[in-house]
Amino acid sequence: MAIEVRPITESEVEQYSEVTAAAFGSHTRPESVAFTREHLAEYETLAAFDDGALIATAGIEPFDLVLPGGHTAPVAGVTRVAVRPTHRRRGVLSAMMRRQLDDIRATGRPFAALWASESLIYPRFGYGLAIPQENWRIDRRHTAMTVEPSAPGRMRIIDPDEAKQVLPELYDSVGATRPGWMPRRALEWAAFFRGSDEDPSKAPFVALYEVDGRPEGYTVYRIDPRWPDSIAQSELTVEELAASDAEAEAAIWSFIFGIDLIGEVVAQNRPIDDPLPWRLRDPRRLHRNSLDAIWLRLVDVPAALEARGYTSDGALTLEVADSFCAWNAGRYRLEAAEGGARCTPTDDAADLALDVTALAACYLGAVRPSVLAAAGRIEERSPGALRKADRLFATERAPWCRTFF
Repeated sequence: MAIEVRPITESEVEQYSEVTAAAFGSHTRPESVAFTREHLAEYETLAAFDDGALIATAGIEPFDLVLPGGHTAPVAGVTRVAVRPTHRRRGVLSAMMRRQLDDIRATGRPFAALWASESLIYPRFGYGLAIPQENWRIDRRHTAMTVEPSAPGRMRIIDPDEAKQVLPELYDSVGATRPGWMPRRALEWAAFFRGSDEDPSKAPFVALYEVDGRPEGYTVYRIDPRWPDSIAQSELTVEELAASDAEAEAAIWSFIFGIDLIGEVVAQNRPIDDPLPWRLRDPRRLHRNSLDAIWLRLVDVPAALEARGYTSDGALTLEVADSFCAWNAGRYRLEAAEGGARCTPTDDAADLALDVTALAACYLGAVRPSVLAAAGRIEERSPGALRKADRLFATERAPWCRTFF
């Protein structure tokens, strides 16, 4: 089977959309095809063809990635990865990943990132779990806080038109120092509001938190009305909640928990260092489900290690294994200082040995290198190297990403 991998043309948008939708168990909708066609220039598409038939898809949305220390770097947001059921287990996905990572490297981007449909798929291509998330569910009767918020601001429900004006700037400012954050482009905001534009009756509610007329946070939520036996048990789902500081965030949660006729409150994609569980008077009532969010690929290891900031000065020699991107494999001397970091090839003996997926896992600060060593994924070759690595790779805040692509 001779497989051709290349970008799609405009005439192939409908096939591209059909293959992507079918792989996830649905049929494409005309409005989805139209949206992709309208924004085609903003995607970097790839497709695999078997004798002219489109059988697999992949794409890239370009973003900036917030790194530890507040630096940003370009990242390839990998999306729309799908293979027709008729062509699975034939190396098609590997061929597309090979082409895509080669292209990312050629354009000088040190990172690729994605949301995975299954956690088993991407480690073989060098992706490591870099951002975990938590999903929550709690009975509204058990949402009392140990310290009730006394913030000076007020909540205000806003319409979609005002939300389009206010939310993007607030979203970017909230995540400016959060490792893993990816500011949304106009394309992602268009997708975010698309459901509201197509059918206003399906629009979520948007509530803005203001202090002296200045936006300091917001929440986007939906309510699923439920009235079993004429008893109000509606479910409120918090799709997004972000604030400029902890005080504003607490005030927004207090607003959410005070909405009437709600039986349960559900929250999606919360950071692992979210303070809400510690605010609750009865935290056992909060059902927490931890799962993977962003998988990160270090496409250029030395460039990636030089790009981020470090919490302390120090030096380590790392022996990195990378079976899929052989250009990364080797030994590197990382020297971190307040003014920046240098990472250069070396023949010195390694302090730590690890593969590129483990390096990606600790890169944004989600997990300490010593924890990965305990899991058998990092080998300490010089005494004290793990303690030093823990200090170097530590971050003030856990990584979090709210941009879905």
